[in-house]
Amino acid sequence: MWLSSVQIRGFKSFAERFELSFSQGITGMVGPAGWGRTNLIEAIRWALGEPSLIVLRASEPRDLIFAGTDKRRDVFQATVSLVFSDCPEDWGLVDNKLRVTRQINDWTGTDLLTGQNGRLDAQTVAQLLEGAGLDPQKLVFDHNTFSPLPCDCPLNILDLRKLAESSVTEEHLERYRHDRQLIVLTDDKRIMPLCDNISGITMEE
Repeated sequence: MWLSSVQIRGFKSFAERFELSFSQGITGMVGPAGWGRTNLIEAIRWALGEPSLIVLRASEPRDLIFAGTDKRRDVFQATVSLVFSDCPEDWGLVDNKLRVTRQINDWTGTDLLTGQNGRLDAQTVAQLLEGAGLDPQKLVFDHNTFSPLPCDCPLNILDLRKLAESSVTEEHLERYRHDRQLIVLTDDKRIMPLCDNISGITMEE
């Protein structure tokens, strides 16, 4: 299960409809300050049910909605949709895709979090993702994640591995390690008789 796309409209600096598709693996976003990288990360966190306005750098819900500029008027609604692909088959989803949408309306004061089958809450979303092996709190990383790392040197493969492992719940990581151990034990059982047979073979000249 992985985040395959995000659709944003009216959230912070995203006045127009914006859609970004992801491939499997680690995706990095680069660019100058003020181009919306942090807003994109916050949009994903918000759609996952983030309740803290402080985490989203806002003092009130209205701060999450595009406030307008000299060239464009403000809007009254913000919507963010996330699409997760390759979801567990027993969830019974069309094409095994989960869509989570959060919408806030300044006129009505509503803040809704929904899925294909109706209204959701942050706890339900977290349980769904954790059930598939994802930690919603570590699905995205911002620049603060890299603060312990030297800024003047590139990430090496060990740094990337630590970040990838930290995005997976400990339960599923332990399950993966256990499965790998079972594979090793199974291979040992297959290899030992083979080694015995090989040791009994004599070379003929």
